[in-house]
Amino acid sequence: MANRKKHSINVELRRAIFEGEFPPGIRLPTRDELQVCYGASRQTVQNVMDGLIRDGFVYASCSEGTFVAEKPPHLYNYGLVTYQPFSLSRYAMAMQEAAAKLALDGEYSFTSYCCDEGRVDSAGYRKLVSDVESHRVAGLIFITPPYHLEKTPILLQKGLPRVMNSTPGANYDIPRIYPRHREFLERAVDYLVGQGRKRIALLASSWNRPGMEDTIAYMVQHGNSRPALIHECDTTRPWSAMQTTLLLTELSEDKRPDALIIHDDHLVEAATEGLAKSNLRIPQDIAVVAHCNFPNRPSSYVPVTRLGLDCVDLLKKDMECLTAQRLGK
Repeated sequence: MANRKKHSINVELRRAIFEGEFPPGIRLPTRDELQVCYGASRQTVQNVMDGLIRDGFVYASCSEGTFVAEKPPHLYNYGLVTYQPFSLSRYAMAMQEAAAKLALDGEYSFTSYCCDEGRVDSAGYRKLVSDVESHRVAGLIFITPPYHLEKTPILLQKGLPRVMNSTPGANYDIPRIYPRHREFLERAVDYLVGQGRKRIALLASSWNRPGMEDTIAYMVQHGNSRPALIHECDTTRPWSAMQTTLLLTELSEDKRPDALIIHDDHLVEAATEGLAKSNLRIPQDIAVVAHCNFPNRPSSYVPVTRLGLDCVDLLKKDMECLTAQRLGK
């Protein structure tokens, strides 16, 4: 009986906060008033209030009462969601760093969730479902497509703004904001051509393969010969990138590239280590443009020009999208 009463009071108070009957900053009824209103014991009411305080919806002042938080989680806390650990992706880590920068001004807060490919027994998945159902998030930003989450509250909860930073290949009815990877390659080519480079090599991972032929055509159009195109470097075995760059630098001077585009930030450290072990001067003999998801900058053993995605800017656009959804736009 006590548990049912506690659940009923909890649902009603949270609904009142979510729907604005108790807006941020307002004082809630006293414990005594809530006891009378709901016909509950003081302990039951206190348990409900403890849960609201723990979840960040209200705070208690010993002398003045209990108030709705000025920035309750259903209005200010946003979720960054991936299907794999953040530590495995420099892009995901860059989005975390961008979130930390935006959180400094106090306008937003962010929580990271790794759903471990939708495994219902994973801690990240359970935490996200719990926070969505309890309205502890104001919106979700899917850094990677929400694989295996189609029939879960994560995608089914009504009224929860969502945005996805993924290309149109993933079939989800969620607004998308995503980088144009081809634009990175074209800007890199333009920069190197502007530096007078004629033989540009590409170093990429296997997932970069789509669109490479268009990039080659773009390079030829801008006066370059067909590049040495390497697209099978495994980001889980980055030493292969070091071996590749060492092989490139051992070519004769007339065949050796005078510029290199490293298309994947996971390969930058190993690839530049290979260049550092050669006898070539960088950038005099080979100029290097390295992809970067700012503000996360991979280490480099040689001077490189970093070009890529500003994740702070991307996250700001995500927030604009989520805010527009909340306002019904």
